[in-house]
Amino acid sequence: MIADGVIALAYFLIPARLATLMARRPDFGCRGTLWLFIAFI
Repeated sequence: MIADGVIALAYFLIPARLATLMARRPDFGCRGTLWLFIAFI
């Protein structure tokens, strides 16, 4: 049960971290592809 919780947490944290990385770095390339990846996760 703990492992499932950690996996679920990762599924929420990875896209959130990618979105904050993209928001902080205006020179970040491939924004459209990254948004699609975030939506997929």
